[in-house]
Amino acid sequence: MAARVKIPLSDLELYNRARDAQLDMKYDEALKLYAQVIASSQSPILVDEAEFAQGMAAYDAKDYAKASKIFTNISSHHANSAWDISARRMSAETLIKTGKVQEALVILDSIGTPQSKVRAYVIHHSLPFRLN
Repeated sequence: MAARVKIPLSDLELYNRARDAQLDMKYDEALKLYAQVIASSQSPILVDEAEFAQGMAAYDAKDYAKASKIFTNISSHHANSAWDISARRMSAETLIKTGKVQEALVILDSIGTPQSKVRAYVIHHSLPFRLN
């Protein structure tokens, strides 16, 4: 049986406040609270989760440049992250939102999961032109 991971209650409470702010569409507050979790938590698991959630809060706020930076940081500096594939996928989605479709397709094709392959297929077949 795997060992249980103990995350300090204060870290979880701070993370939950960030998550609640995000769900309430208070994205600036959520981003600040996630940053506090990332800076202060001793739990690598919670930090990993908070980094991805911070990227999602930026994406939800339509701050695609910030979201892209966060997701790219996860996938380039935290290759062992449980969120690596999701971060790469969301990097592609931010590129799509900013009109960089060809760059997004390169990422989606590199992921190799069925979901990313389907997303790439849909994009390829919905474009009014063919990409090289």
